[in-house]
Amino acid sequence: MFSEMIKMIFAIFLSATVWQFIAHKDVMWIENMGICLAALFFYLLFEWAKVPYNWKKRKNK
Repeated sequence: MFSEMIKMIFAIFLSATVWQFIAHKDVMWIENMGICLAALFFYLLFEWAKVPYNWKKRKNK
């Protein structure tokens, strides 16, 4: 999971940086890092939401 996450975040950062350099000749580093942090947060939230909750554990108590 960790290596997949790092690859995805790096690909987003690299593609955003290359796109800005080609299109505008000016790279906004802080904006790219913010986008990557937001993508990281949503990816972690998605991975956390995929784990099902064990409802039977709660009923036995």
